[in-house]
Amino acid sequence: MSAERTLELIQRVVFDFGVKSIYFQDDNFCANVQRFEKIVHGIIKEKIEFSWGLLGARVNTLADISDTLMANTVKAGCMNIDVGVESGADRILELVSKDVNVSEVIKLNKRLSKYFDKTKYTFIMGVPSETEAELLQTVQLATRLCTDNSQVLPLFFIYCAYPGTQLHDLAVEYGFKVPQSLEEWSAINYETAYLHYPWLDNRRIRMMQNFEFSSMFASKNNEYKMRSHWHKMIARIYRPIAKARFEHNIYHLPVERLTARLLARVLV
Repeated sequence: MSAERTLELIQRVVFDFGVKSIYFQDDNFCANVQRFEKIVHGIIKEKIEFSWGLLGARVNTLADISDTLMANTVKAGCMNIDVGVESGADRILELVSKDVNVSEVIKLNKRLSKYFDKTKYTFIMGVPSETEAELLQTVQLATRLCTDNSQVLPLFFIYCAYPGTQLHDLAVEYGFKVPQSLEEWSAINYETAYLHYPWLDNRRIRMMQNFEFSSMFASKNNEYKMRSHWHKMIARIYRPIAKARFEHNIYHLPVERLTARLLARVLV
């Protein structure tokens, strides 16, 4: 979609329908820097007043954006940006074709701290061949990013073997049995796929489940996702526990995770 068409749609929903905030569902909104710059300048020029956030941006793409454009992005109303870091191990970053290394991630994070109110970094655990040491390096990187930038929210997710990708082929090499029917595929989804990975033992699975859950609450910067006062209060009470579990790999007796799962079932 061209910059002009994007601006046209933004104007329509803001001016005609009174929309106050937009979250752009694009995995790499800044892939074409010239297009991105046109959108930012168009928002400023047309005085379109709304807040917005980006679902995704790559580290190497953001590194190519000038300080002027970065400042104008914030001026145009951008409040938060989601960046796919994926791993704190250089070998895994190369494996998943991120075209960056850990030191470049750290450098960009310090730069982003000057601009955005919220920066969300997402990480992927459990890719084929990842070691426990590399997983812990990822946690250490997430902790470092939070230390260097007080606006960071790190979130951890578990790898899902989507067919047609290079990582899926690697997963097959590591013993993943590809479903042969629609019924078998129904058991492989975003939330449960890792339970079918032969390269993950029970210890690693418990570790990943802990990091996935605790990362959502270990930082105060998750509160912007909560509308309810009660949710915020509970999150604040739980935060010290989540932070300790996350930073020190304490995955034993996950009472709160099991409780949350039970409540989700009851409420649904």
